[in-house]
Amino acid sequence: MSKEYNDNIVIIEKPDNISYEQIQSLLHSAHGSNKEKGMKYGVADQSVEELEKELSRNTICYVAMDGEKMVGTMSFRYARKRKAFLHINSIYMQLLGVSPDCKGHHIADRLFDRGIKDAEEKGYKIFYGFPAEDNLIIHHMYLKRGFVKASYTKYPRNNFFSVGFIRTPYKLVNKVLASRYEGIRKKVRAEHNLDD
Repeated sequence: MSKEYNDNIVIIEKPDNISYEQIQSLLHSAHGSNKEKGMKYGVADQSVEELEKELSRNTICYVAMDGEKMVGTMSFRYARKRKAFLHINSIYMQLLGVSPDCKGHHIADRLFDRGIKDAEEKGYKIFYGFPAEDNLIIHHMYLKRGFVKASYTKYPRNNFFSVGFIRTPYKLVNKVLASRYEGIRKKVRAEHNLDD
């Protein structure tokens, strides 16, 4: 593949002929460089059974296909919650991975956009995800789509911190959530005895 955008790549919902083993293999491969850097990446370390369980819970898994070859994946978990008199429909964006030999071809952008478009067509307006703090490429992908930094956490399965990005259709809500980010970040780091 050249460094130019490849029009042969299509984004589709995971077909039955793509196995969970293949999805897990791609995630392992996609996050291999993170593991080499010493990052304990829960996404890349989970078993096929854990992945299948994760993807069976109101989740749509998308795959990027270059002909017969899968070169990327991303999942969108749909949640419908009732809080008092409100119905909150949200999407958790997770399990993003692109084959190392295909990075730089905007595959992750296309996976993001397809999942968001499909969810919006179903009436979902709140999206969130928790990429690694140091993954500035993914941070940029969230920010250019109108997400704001709203949370900061450390998951037990990972040995790094994650930034929580969210996008709602309510500008004031986004602004309030973003204004609280630095305070949350400092509190979480202090709880782990880390200085800024």
